[in-house]
Amino acid sequence: MKKIFNIVGISFLILIFFFLPFKDALQVSIILLSIYLIIKIFSYLLKKILWKIRNKLILSYFFTAIIPIFLFLFLSYVLASFIFGEYGNFIYTNNLKSRLNFLERVVNLNREETAKRLNIIKVKNQKLLEGFKALLKKWESVEKKDLSKGLLVYRIKDKKNSLFLYYYNRKDLYIWEISETTLKRLWEETLWKATFLVKDVNINLKKLENSDFEELKTILELKTPGKFQEESKLTKFLKFKWITLIKVINLDLQEVNPAFLFISFDTKLAKEKFKTTILSGTFSESQKMFLYFTLVITFTLLTLYLLSFILGIILAKSITSSISNLYIGTKKLIEKNFKYRISKIPSDQLGEVAISFNRMAESMEKLLEEEKEKERLKRELELATKMQKKLLPSDELIVKNFIFSGLSITAQEVGGDYYDYFPVGKNRIFFSIADVAGKGMPAAFYMAEIKGIIRSIAHSTKNLTKIVEEINFTVFHSIEKISFVTAIVGYLDITKNEIHYIRCGHPLPIKISANGETEEIQSQGIALALRENIKGFLEETIVKLEPEETLVLYTDGLSEMKDDMGNLYGAERIVSLLKGEELNSVKEYKQIIKEGVYSFIGKNYIEDDITILLIRNRNGGKVKKI
Repeated sequence: MKKIFNIVGISFLILIFFFLPFKDALQVSIILLSIYLIIKIFSYLLKKILWKIRNKLILSYFFTAIIPIFLFLFLSYVLASFIFGEYGNFIYTNNLKSRLNFLERVVNLNREETAKRLNIIKVKNQKLLEGFKALLKKWESVEKKDLSKGLLVYRIKDKKNSLFLYYYNRKDLYIWEISETTLKRLWEETLWKATFLVKDVNINLKKLENSDFEELKTILELKTPGKFQEESKLTKFLKFKWITLIKVINLDLQEVNPAFLFISFDTKLAKEKFKTTILSGTFSESQKMFLYFTLVITFTLLTLYLLSFILGIILAKSITSSISNLYIGTKKLIEKNFKYRISKIPSDQLGEVAISFNRMAESMEKLLEEEKEKERLKRELELATKMQKKLLPSDELIVKNFIFSGLSITAQEVGGDYYDYFPVGKNRIFFSIADVAGKGMPAAFYMAEIKGIIRSIAHSTKNLTKIVEEINFTVFHSIEKISFVTAIVGYLDITKNEIHYIRCGHPLPIKISANGETEEIQSQGIALALRENIKGFLEETIVKLEPEETLVLYTDGLSEMKDDMGNLYGAERIVSLLKGEELNSVKEYKQIIKEGVYSFIGKNYIEDDITILLIRNRNGGKVKKI
């Protein structure tokens, strides 16, 4: 490593002399060599000093314990400053937003008396108004958002510049002054003081980064009023401050300026309020007890920390020897010497660790064998996934004007959802979609079995009700009684453009008309395998599938999937997802449903299998294979 470093350094110096003039190259080389020598000398002296310090443990505790304490205090202060500042900023910006919304409601509801009482002003100067409209239009084109509400600087007659909330309803401009009284009232309620400084810097000129803030001309300064006593250095140090940049319109100059909102947490006011709250008896006895209990716990923990620090130094020597033995043992394991055992085992917790290490060495070979077994199971599971995919139709089915297509997304490697379509006779296409209760390997086995049952019974008779009753009877005697299956079983009569189906506890199908309108088709039905005989519980539904119409069937994994916040997708979202879409192919339908699924769940994972079956009448046109 040192040789590589030396070669790179020499090569770098040669390049400097090659590309730079001699004088400049010499100066750069001297600077680099000086830095290198300083680092080497410091490293040498540090080694000598550490060599002479016999008890390096105390020095290590200085760097690992004492310095982290100061770092902890410093970072705590920075974090507290950030939290207090952000919260104060939230209070003021949220207050401004609520006042802007109030101003908008007063204007839109024509509350003239309220507006007059609150001194809400309607700007009547047409020249200023036209300039404001032009500036707002230009600003909105840059910001790409609605800026009809915000902050505004304006000089009314002979008064000084004032800060206003403005609302522009695309016709008239209304402004509402932010007074010092408002800031004072907010300060007394929240312990935060605020100062607004509007500087003469046009945002569009992008001079803010290169300008000296103190030298900029102040257009307006609005601060919380009141006389405050002199504060000690400690109080000033503990005063958490924050700054927020807000863009504000200068109505007189017809430009956009930055408004700097300075937020400071008033520790003195907090102290006074704390005393007032405690001494006035506002706190209940239980609250006081909790406060005192917290203080006692805090001091107790600090004391325990100091004691643990001292005891740690005393016990460190005994600990290091045990750690050294563990280190040697670890190296032996890296060398794959699984016969090595730690011989010196102390009678303490580290001794327990040494015993655990010896046990770990003994079981290492066993763990390797288990890893091989896991790899074998993983390969078998991958094979099961491939086999299950082969159970589903491998391609779309196109018969005359109609196209059948499906999509299945499993929550695990294998799942319990199923769809199928196949011709029965010359003019009928039999189809089914099913969802076995549960997921994973057991549901996948049931799914494979149900597919065989449905395929074998579908050819037995043309009576759809009898087919479903026979399927239910067979499934009832084939799966565990604690499980059940929801399904839709039916067939397409090509000659009549009619779909006959029976819904067995499955989500309602959605029909998409030629103009993009959607409709959930209502029908009754009981889930399969809940009882042996379901005669009288079934309702055969007939749907006329006109040209350019599509029937969408799906499992509850789609309607019941959840986003990051735990909200259900719901059947309404499925309908709204497809409603009004001008889609011409099954591929487009599948794509918009798939995008809707993944955009909704976000970073969340799919909890249940999702399966979709599409049946579309293509109006006699040439059907492209998807």
